[in-house]
Amino acid sequence: MQTRKNRCANCNAPLAEGTSFCDYCDLNRKGASRSAPAQAPGRSTFRTLLKVGVGLVSLTCCGPVGLIGTLYEGVYAIKLDAPKYSAQPPSAEQRRAESIEPMQVFLTMRDAEDRSLAQRKQEWREKYEGRWVSWTGTVEEVLPYDAMASELVLRPAGDSKLQIQVNFDPLHNARLNPLQKGQEVRVSGRLWGYYFMSDIVRLSEGALVEPRAPAQVQGSPL
Repeated sequence: MQTRKNRCANCNAPLAEGTSFCDYCDLNRKGASRSAPAQAPGRSTFRTLLKVGVGLVSLTCCGPVGLIGTLYEGVYAIKLDAPKYSAQPPSAEQRRAESIEPMQVFLTMRDAEDRSLAQRKQEWREKYEGRWVSWTGTVEEVLPYDAMASELVLRPAGDSKLQIQVNFDPLHNARLNPLQKGQEVRVSGRLWGYYFMSDIVRLSEGALVEPRAPAQVQGSPL
């Protein structure tokens, strides 16, 4: 009758005379935990090939999307080197909004046969980059985040194409969350960037203007 010592002490596999562990359990015992036997070479190879295959599929599917996104950001968009929000935003008194309307920006930035993309970018830098504005629009979308800038997407009155994307410090989320689609609000912000392919103008350092005092900007969240 075969005795216990002719079986692996870990997995009970048959052993040669004079050994206590099979090859896999002995390797695992010297390396990782003894509670889980080492994988057979065939299975390990299969898993490696599977991971490589998944990686190739992901690269094939997502690579073009990433390339298009990079092209979109680098060629068909323009941004100002300014933070979306800062730890110490300007006070209401320091935000001197200029008489620039959303439609004015759109008409300057829109695609036109007599102006190249480079020329429109130059016009952005000369006329709008970094200027403070105060605009009214209807809420299209509210995207509150905790670890990055929150976003409020508006459509200016009388225009169905142009969008205004306003970036807010997450500390404003308590005031952003109750906003509903179609609600009219007034915001203050700094002209930060423009997406030419979808006609989206971006404002940084966003703040909601108090409705009871249209000329006064709410510089910090309640």
